[in-house]
Amino acid sequence: MDPNATLADIRQLISEAKNEAAAERLLDYLNQVPEPARSWRDTVSNLLAQYKRIKLQQQRNTISFDEARRAINQITDGLLASLAGIEQGIPAPAPKSKEVGGNTSSPPWLVIGVVAALVLATASFFMLRGVFQNNNSPADPSLGVVDQGESEEGECPPYGADSEFNIMLLPFQPLDGKSKKVELVVGSRLATEMVKYGLNGSVYTKKIDVFSNEYPLTSQQASSIGLPCKAQLIIWGTTEEDRDGNDIVTTKFRFIESSHFSLTDLEISNEATVDTVSSLSSIASSAELTEEIEMTIQLILGLVAHETDNHQVAAATLDKVIEDRGGVAANPKWGLIQADSYIKTGQDERAIEVYREMLKTDSTNVQARLQKGLLEYRGGKTEAASQDLTMVLEQEPENTKALTARAAVSVKRNDLNLARQDLDQLEKSKDRSVAAQEIRKNYNDRHLAEQKKVETADQQIQVNPNDTSAWRVKAEAAQNIGDFSTAKKAASNLLQLDPNNLAAIKTLQSVMAKVPDSIDVRRQLEIAIPKLSPDQLKRVRPLIPPRN
Repeated sequence: MDPNATLADIRQLISEAKNEAAAERLLDYLNQVPEPARSWRDTVSNLLAQYKRIKLQQQRNTISFDEARRAINQITDGLLASLAGIEQGIPAPAPKSKEVGGNTSSPPWLVIGVVAALVLATASFFMLRGVFQNNNSPADPSLGVVDQGESEEGECPPYGADSEFNIMLLPFQPLDGKSKKVELVVGSRLATEMVKYGLNGSVYTKKIDVFSNEYPLTSQQASSIGLPCKAQLIIWGTTEEDRDGNDIVTTKFRFIESSHFSLTDLEISNEATVDTVSSLSSIASSAELTEEIEMTIQLILGLVAHETDNHQVAAATLDKVIEDRGGVAANPKWGLIQADSYIKTGQDERAIEVYREMLKTDSTNVQARLQKGLLEYRGGKTEAASQDLTMVLEQEPENTKALTARAAVSVKRNDLNLARQDLDQLEKSKDRSVAAQEIRKNYNDRHLAEQKKVETADQQIQVNPNDTSAWRVKAEAAQNIGDFSTAKKAASNLLQLDPNNLAAIKTLQSVMAKVPDSIDVRRQLEIAIPKLSPDQLKRVRPLIPPRN
């Protein structure tokens, strides 16, 4: 990866008004570089989230053309400022937490633009991040605007044209005949929390007879009430008292539009790097929760934040509520949404941790396993990525995405034999993707280079048969291209010349099961390994006893 070429490409994308592509490319770059450049990830993630939010507002016609143009121009300035900081080797400033109740008269994109201009003019970058929030801090409350109230009998709630998310509450049905007006509590708390975290929307209660046939018993019936009113989320439920006089509240909710919860789909791009496509699947999210109202409100808040592209709020909120509900393993559906928010804010390690927790109780979850493997590959953890992708292929041998990804990982690790197998399998499946072709080209280049290493080592051995360095290179290169017989012979010769050679022992361990005379190889290892020093023994795999 040539940093100068990559940053030049990103600057070109910005000049072509391709802000989203530029920000995503820059995030990918920042995930692979050390500090201080890496410190700019949160800044770029926030600029990307702001850009997506503006585009969503444009689609919903909740922002004027001039406002959108100004916001996008200032986001562009923010991206250019970030690039300048990265190129000059200046670390991103630490995020500034804002107290709840603070006030800012300007929207975030306006502040970004002003600060970006200062940065570009004076290289004083330490103000830029102040307009953003860290993962656990609420947004400036002045940025959230939520209409709330109650609709007239039989009428749809008066959702405003500028509302980014419309929530409909129905009166909670008192099973014991004692109305608790829970919907008023839920509506008020939800509206307050949305304002606190900078979310814009509308929260209205629709009047309905809770004992009539119109009152919904199922999620589908609830959707049929909310859909004509253009509500995107409907909340209803039941209340009753137990024998001791304690209130039991069951809250139900349903996200109405089928397009909700479209998750980030990771895949290998044309350049054999991990890229994203935001249409992995749709999760028709609905739930029935019998627990304290506050936890329910926080869960709904996190889901709404995800749907309005406020992914830092979503990730932080879902993190807490999922933990309180027993962790990701107990809530895998919401865990996928939480991981998605982490990915979209450039927090790949935290997304990996979510997938890891999910897989502890459901090791067969192909979606989580594949996403985890791809994130590991993107982060340079090729061994872990290879293990995860192999487990996916054990469940789904013809999964072309996993085959493509493992081929790319194997080329990166120089495991060319496995890469060739996966590429051949892709050809059989008639996969003609540009990514597979790029990986095949990389494979051919690596294979040729390893073959040349073997040939050069042979020439050196002819001159000096005791050249241990040449024997080591020949053994490792032959193993890399899948010539296990040659690798075994070279490693055996190396071990004879140097009985404590770790490289020889590791090569023999790797090829033992892949050569016809595996018993002879085992005998060599049984003699060689006990002679190693304690420090050397820590660096080789224990020899597994043969099965009887």
